[in-house]
Amino acid sequence: AGFTVFEIGLQSTCKQAQTLMGRKTDLDRFVAGINHLKTWGILSTVDLIIGLPGDDLNSFSDSLRFVKENELDDDMQVFPLAVLPGTAFRQESDALGLRFQEKPPYTLIETPDFSPEEITLAIDWTESLFEMDNGRPAGSPQGLPRRPGADHHLRGGKNNHRRGGKTGRSPAVTSLPSGHHPGCNG
Repeated sequence: AGFTVFEIGLQSTCKQAQTLMGRKTDLDRFVAGINHLKTWGILSTVDLIIGLPGDDLNSFSDSLRFVKENELDDDMQVFPLAVLPGTAFRQESDALGLRFQEKPPYTLIETPDFSPEEITLAIDWTESLFEMDNGRPAGSPQGLPRRPGADHHLRGGKNNHRRGGKTGRSPAVTSLPSGHHPGCNG
């Protein structure tokens, strides 16, 4: 069929977040599948979402660690949840405590477990750990805006030819918080 790239939505390794998304991801099979694609020369773009219901900063860092430790970071996209009209998360947003932009792109601002500052910190960690850019359009100001709820779509990875240079980033992150979120993987 001639495919050379597949985008694969891991979204989160947190079991609680997966349940709330209506997904059940076998992480061992996920890694095996990506490694199988690699043997055939197919690049896998792995997606993670910041701020999923059921996730918090610690469980998001577990997802980052999983991607890094399993060498799934050849090509990645990481972005805050978009609470889109017509989705289950939008319909349940009040019950889930989701606060988001009222106009497109409907980017998440905060959840009961993810403050605006923690969302920004998650973006900073991701940029530094995976040397990513924010996918800004050509001619836009350099660096990420530092305001809660801003539209951050990070793109990069070890083999991503679209990756930009390091600009407007926080100091390099050398480690992530240790431990696992009890509701996620315990």
